[in-house]
Amino acid sequence: MDVAQDDNMLVTGHNNGTLMIWSIGKFSKIMEMKDLHAHEIITSVCISRDNHYILTNSRQVPLDHIVG
Repeated sequence: MDVAQDDNMLVTGHNNGTLMIWSIGKFSKIMEMKDLHAHEIITSVCISRDNHYILTNSRQVPLDHIVG
């Protein structure tokens, strides 16, 4: 889990390889990306300081990124 520098976005990684992006201010889900790591547990996520990238990590795929 990571929170954006501006405190407007929260990113969570899940046991089934799903990544979810949440709006903190609206208390709602912005995006859900399923099978991001082929059903592998997402072990960590990190939002870049400019909020343009989200880095994810799992055991199967050591480092992946999503362009925001």
